[in-house]
Amino acid sequence: MHETTQDSAQAGADTYTEFVRIGEEEARCLAEWGASDTLQKAARMRPLWCSSDSIPKESGALNAPLGERAGWLCDAYKRILHGPVETAWCGQLSALERVRCFSAAYLDLELAFLCVARLWRSVQTGYAGTARQRNAAVEEARQVLSPLLELLGMLALRVELEEKTIIAEQRPFQLDDAARQAGAAIAAELAAALHTQLPDAHVYPNKYAQLHNQPTGGRTAPKLGLLPTITILVEDEAACYQVLHQVHKLYTPVDGGVDDSLYAPGDSGYRALNVWAVANAAAGRARISFSIAPRAQHEVNEWGAAAQLMRYRDQTPTPSAWWNRTAEAYAHIALAAPGALPEKLYVFSPRGELFAFDRGSTVVDFAYSVHSEVAEQCRSFIVNGRPVEPATLLRHLDLVELEHDPQAPGPTRFWLAAARTARARNAIERSLKRKGQG
Repeated sequence: MHETTQDSAQAGADTYTEFVRIGEEEARCLAEWGASDTLQKAARMRPLWCSSDSIPKESGALNAPLGERAGWLCDAYKRILHGPVETAWCGQLSALERVRCFSAAYLDLELAFLCVARLWRSVQTGYAGTARQRNAAVEEARQVLSPLLELLGMLALRVELEEKTIIAEQRPFQLDDAARQAGAAIAAELAAALHTQLPDAHVYPNKYAQLHNQPTGGRTAPKLGLLPTITILVEDEAACYQVLHQVHKLYTPVDGGVDDSLYAPGDSGYRALNVWAVANAAAGRARISFSIAPRAQHEVNEWGAAAQLMRYRDQTPTPSAWWNRTAEAYAHIALAAPGALPEKLYVFSPRGELFAFDRGSTVVDFAYSVHSEVAEQCRSFIVNGRPVEPATLLRHLDLVELEHDPQAPGPTRFWLAAARTARARNAIERSLKRKGQG
């Protein structure tokens, strides 16, 4: 009996030590990213707070002074990330975790930064482990952490995560180092040449560029492709267009190779000219990406919400950013637990956008609320990570995704029978008439 008590006490002490270590690692991540002392304090306490039943009472850890804000963050984190789920909810746990992280972001962005720190530490630990642990970490990175970073606009971390994930996915066959080095050399060579052409600009090479913009509601987040990339920072928007003209003079433009968000910023406040061109370098011809932005915009482009609300390095207004409209959105989220069927329910797109529906709506209604063209290219419907039938009812805080295929056959009478909203039914009826099935 005495030995059993001693063993139990030792196990509790070991658990406490492990939670302290995890908290310190997460706090160090946040410190590196520029977080406040309060947020770092919340990160140190979070593992202990969320696992209070496993902590020896004599440790006194949960009685340590924490401060009102840090204590609130720990309480809110535990309530949202470990909250109840309706028994009717079904799906992959990674989908539920993504929904919970999205919900935390809508309540308070510092809660989202705590989620990022926890996931970052977890993924990096997995990448250094066994093959099975690496595979689990890749799943967590792809399905939870990367979409959360995209929602927050934290491109700098997403780029770093993508590189680490690509390497982890390739093990034991490493990435072609020669190809990576060649790409870096090309970017460095062209950046040096551009610097002489643009003496007033800040020009430097990067590793990645955003290559693919999936339509809203698509199954995967936009992908970061390995491509020689050059960032060019100038004084203002007018100078951005002057640089664009210069780039097109020096290099061969790619058809459709300009994405202009300078005056139409994204939901994360991102504003830049993204340009793709083909250039001649010592190693041969190569496709190059250029990101051209005002200097004052760079911090927001790299860090999104964290630029202002974690790093405190930029106070430039970002009126288009989704986090300026979170209070009402979180009130909708908090209406019910995941999986419930209230009269008015809300579901998430893969990128964290909220869509409202009446009870009884189906995944077909979601598809047409995104866009009719997107809906008609839908190959399959995914809810909480699992394929479902068109007549599947939407439940509160479902994560709803559409598997796209330009060759998809389009809507059918089965879809029409499943649709509940007038928008969906009218669009399907028009499509069926065009195909002679009306």
